[in-house]
Amino acid sequence: MRMIERFTRAERALHWSTALTVFFLMGSGFWMWMGWAKGHTLVGFRYAQVHFWVGAVVFVGAALLFLAFGRRRVAGHETRFNTGQKVNLLAMQAALPFMLVSGTVLHFAKGWGLSRDLSNVVKLLHLGSAGLIALAVVGHIVLVVTHRRLIRGMVVGSVAPTDVPHWTPAASPVASPAPKRGWLRSRL
Repeated sequence: MRMIERFTRAERALHWSTALTVFFLMGSGFWMWMGWAKGHTLVGFRYAQVHFWVGAVVFVGAALLFLAFGRRRVAGHETRFNTGQKVNLLAMQAALPFMLVSGTVLHFAKGWGLSRDLSNVVKLLHLGSAGLIALAVVGHIVLVVTHRRLIRGMVVGSVAPTDVPHWTPAASPVASPAPKRGWLRSRL
């Protein structure tokens, strides 16, 4: 059976590296929130330091993901992504700037001399954004588990045409041939 390339190797590598770092952040954030990280280090650094710098990496990776998938009109009428995938990506992109700002403020809060009340508000913003991201991740995983055939697209890169009947090779920027000379003239 002829397969349709749904995701390039670079898109898959970017997706999985971002996913692994998000899982790390969810775990380390929970570890710190529960107070279990006090006095412990990870690879020679305080948990909060590692969490902060991995968070910066995730923000860059997520921005690259948005640029890579945005190139294919994530918010537009591209049929390669279903509504759930678009909502998931946009929820993550909405929460990440709040995570970056609040995480930066929390990381440097002691040096900046923030009041306890302001620090608590920033913590609440960080936890709320983390909750939104956690819901998006859990929803993503649930949908992937319930539609197992489609995980092949993110693991191998290609899917069977019967798995994505709404998305054809003609709609695929990867599978589409380059426009021929005179393409614009033939459309006028």
